[in-house]
Amino acid sequence: ENPGQADVELDPLYGVLTDLDASFGDRRAAWAGVCQGLLQHPDFLFTRPPAFDTATGGERERLLVIKTALDLLNRPPNADEFAQFDSGEKTRAALIDQWLASDEFINAYNTRIRAILEFDGTPDGDEPARLWTYVMKHDRPLKEILTADYTVDENGNQIARGAEHGSTGILTMKGYIKGKPGLPHFNYAARVWTGFMGQVFNVPQAALDARATATAASTVDPTSICYSCHQMLTPLAYQRQKWDDDGNFRECLDDPPPADGSACQRPIDDTDQGLVPDYEYKGPGIESFSLVAVRKEGFIRRMCNVHFAFSFGRNMRHDQDERDVYQALWNVAQSGNGTFRDIMKTVLLSRSYTNPPAPTADGTTGGAP
Repeated sequence: ENPGQADVELDPLYGVLTDLDASFGDRRAAWAGVCQGLLQHPDFLFTRPPAFDTATGGERERLLVIKTALDLLNRPPNADEFAQFDSGEKTRAALIDQWLASDEFINAYNTRIRAILEFDGTPDGDEPARLWTYVMKHDRPLKEILTADYTVDENGNQIARGAEHGSTGILTMKGYIKGKPGLPHFNYAARVWTGFMGQVFNVPQAALDARATATAASTVDPTSICYSCHQMLTPLAYQRQKWDDDGNFRECLDDPPPADGSACQRPIDDTDQGLVPDYEYKGPGIESFSLVAVRKEGFIRRMCNVHFAFSFGRNMRHDQDERDVYQALWNVAQSGNGTFRDIMKTVLLSRSYTNPPAPTADGTTGGAP
């Protein structure tokens, strides 16, 4: 936008390249030398520059502003932003507000959400990321990624969708369902639990060996080795039965369905079917799961961790030395509408981000890895 900005940013690098070109007599070698130097610099290898641990005063705060811009926009601050910060016109908190409100941030955010949701390059595949990004951009309640009764078109506009979806957000979109087979594979259920509830399933060899003779009913036998995981997986897999593996809605399992429009011979029961007495998400369809899931601590923690990981490359140590950070994130997720923007801002202003513990005896730090 600023015609002179590129020159301001490139002049120092151009000077280095000119000097290297004169020394090597080979421009390609000069570029290769610069790239090799950047790759070998410690600050390239870490989420937070190691220089941050030894810098003090204004230099330290400037490094923090650089990291913040990289975390939000995938670029360092430009000359105008540095000038605003250096002059005291804007604090880092004010720059965070400015960046979070920008289209540049929304574009960068959308790219990250596409990666999380495994965007496949198709319009259907992009629909889940469009909804999630819309929720962020418009400060909608974060729970709407699982409970929205609307979708978002390719122009970023909210539009209605079929009543068969109910309040299920991403979970009944073709772009999310495809590639996640339902019964008898349970892949969809496992991905929902891991992606949105933070549940990790460790499958021992004995469970793998038992798969040859296992049935859906046997997985929820409390005496089965499968039960510890399938008490969650199997009921959810049944609740998704009206959505086939390509994301198409159907009322019956008839193949093909009656051509004359007569009643289904094999109507689908998409309830949890009472398979697990203490299953907390009982009821028909994915909506029964969604409306309860968004009230669970696991969902809130997972959403906080998604945004924490953008800046740290790891989840919070919520059960160790970052309990105060998690408490702050929990509070902001529960207050008002509970928005992703507020979560993101809380991460960037947290003590783990701004003032991580000093390096320990073994040389590691308590902040970013």
